[in-house]
Amino acid sequence: MDSDELTREEAAKILHVSSAYLDKLIVAGLLPGVDVTEGRERILRRSVLAFKRKLGKEQKASLRSMMEASERAGLYEEELRGLPPHRRK
Repeated sequence: MDSDELTREEAAKILHVSSAYLDKLIVAGLLPGVDVTEGRERILRRSVLAFKRKLGKEQKASLRSMMEASERAGLYEEELRGLPPHRRK
């Protein structure tokens, strides 16, 4: 196997997802680069890594949005109350 290609198991491990969820990503067209040769699926490493980077960016944006919402609601300061100063922010 070419080092630029991954098995389904390797791709799932890199993405920290189950094989079933990997199937959903492939079927939904969210993970391009799937090649079926001799009955074996191979997924391009660059596709998996690009998807992982995209997912990480989306997760960071969502977390930032949740933090901003909790700060606007005054919840963030409530959580910090009682923490030593060196643990804040």
